[in-house]
Amino acid sequence: MADKDPQDTEILAVIADAGGNGIDPQDLIDALTSRYDMSSVIEALQRAIERGRISLNSEGMVVSLKREYAHAA
Repeated sequence: MADKDPQDTEILAVIADAGGNGIDPQDLIDALTSRYDMSSVIEALQRAIERGRISLNSEGMVVSLKREYAHAA
């Protein structure tokens, strides 16, 4: 496992790879915990939310709020 936190760009890339409707929160966590420990993943996701990079849509899916990674609906 990596000894640093996932960066916003890596989180956004996982979301983008999932398609235009976002990604299930557990799937996002699973993808990131394959490379980072859980506490680092949770901290990185919290930072991304606080920075306005990610959010939940009305269906409970994690979506990117950053334009270059967001897919048009």
